[in-house]
Amino acid sequence: MNILILATKYPLPEESQWLTSELGEELLKIGCNVTVLCIEWGSVNTNNHYHRDGLSIYRKNVFGSGSGALSLLFRWFFSSLKFAPFCLHAVAARKKYDLVLSFSPCLAMWFPILCAKFFSCYRHIIYWDFFPIHNAQISNKVPRFGLPVLKLFERFLLNSVDRVSCMSPANLKYFDGYFGRSSKERDIIPIWTSYLDYSHAGKKSVKKSDSFVTLVFGGQLVHGRGVNTLLEAVRDATLKNNKIRLIVCGSGCLAKDVLDFSQRYPNHFHYLGQISRDDYLSVLSSADIGVVATLEGVSCPTYPSKSLDYMACSLPIIASVEASSDFGSIIEENGLGISCLAGDVKSLADNILKLAGDYDLRCKLGRRANTFLKEKHSVSKIAQQILEKVNVQK
Repeated sequence: MNILILATKYPLPEESQWLTSELGEELLKIGCNVTVLCIEWGSVNTNNHYHRDGLSIYRKNVFGSGSGALSLLFRWFFSSLKFAPFCLHAVAARKKYDLVLSFSPCLAMWFPILCAKFFSCYRHIIYWDFFPIHNAQISNKVPRFGLPVLKLFERFLLNSVDRVSCMSPANLKYFDGYFGRSSKERDIIPIWTSYLDYSHAGKKSVKKSDSFVTLVFGGQLVHGRGVNTLLEAVRDATLKNNKIRLIVCGSGCLAKDVLDFSQRYPNHFHYLGQISRDDYLSVLSSADIGVVATLEGVSCPTYPSKSLDYMACSLPIIASVEASSDFGSIIEENGLGISCLAGDVKSLADNILKLAGDYDLRCKLGRRANTFLKEKHSVSKIAQQILEKVNVQK
C-alpha cells in the first residue's frame, strides 16, 4: 500500500520521534510504502530530503518570518505551495496513493490536501486542535476579522476528504457543533505512541519516607498549557508538605516564569530546559507523578499527548483541564489519576497533596495507566484502525 502523509512536524529518523513519525514507522513495519510532505513549523533550516527503502521524506521551511498576524496569515496561505511541483508532477504522472493522511490544522497544508483528490484513492484527516478557534483563544495572534473566513476555508478542506477522526468523544461532539455535521465519515481515533512500557534503573521501587515526591511537567512552555496555574499550585502545596518538588522540561515563552520559580524556591522547583526524548523518559521514569495542565476559558476540548509518556512510565496523572474536555473524566473513570478544572489553583494543590501523601494510591493508579495505554493508545492498533477503512475502499 502506498501512503502519502502531509504534516507540519515530521522528525527524521535520527531526531526525537513524534506522533507523525511513530505512525510512519509503524506503517513501514507492516509493509506500506510511505512518502511524507512536511512544512516544518517548529524548526528552522529544515529544507532536506531523506530516502530509505519504503520511506521518502521531503521537508521544507515555512515562508517568511516574524510573529505578527499578517506574517502568520502569509505563512498559513503560502507555505504549502512549496509542494506545488510535487503535486503537479503526481497529477501529470497519474500517480495514485492508496491513502493520503493529514493532520489539523488543514490550512497549513491546504494545497496538497486539495490536490490529493486527483492522485489518491482515499483521504483521511486526523483532527487534533480546532482551527482557528483554539489558536484565537490561547493567543492574540489570529486577527478576529479573519476568523469567519479561516473557519469557512477549514471546513471546506475538511469536507473535501473521505474521513475525519477526532481524539475522544468530547472532541467529536465539539467538531460536529463547530464545523457542522456532514455525510462524510466522522469517528474517533485516539492519539498514539510506540513507547508502551519504559522503565529505568533509577525508578523508586520501595517507599522512602525521607525522599521527595517528584512531579514532572513536560512539553511546550507556551500559552494554553496552564504553566502558571501549576507553578502556583505546587508552591501552595509545598507550604503543607515540604517534600514536594516539581521538575519542568521543555522550552517556550513561559520558560522565564519557570526559571523565576526555580530561583525563588530552589528546593522545590527544577527547570531542565529542552532535553532529548530519551533523557525526558529517564526523568519520568524516576519521578512519582505526571502533571497535565491546560488553560481555563478555552471552549474546545483537548486530550494532552504528554499523558502518554506518563502512562508509559507507569505514572499516575494529575490533570488540570478545561471544562469542555473529557480527559479528566477519562482518567478518573478508568483509575489513571485525579483531575480538576483548569485555572483552579486550590483544587490542583489539594490533588497534589492527596497523591503526594499516598504511595499505595500512586502505585495503583500508575499500573492502571500503563495498562490503559497498551489497550487504547498503541500505535500498532491505531495503524490498523486507520488502514481498515482504506482496505474497504479498495
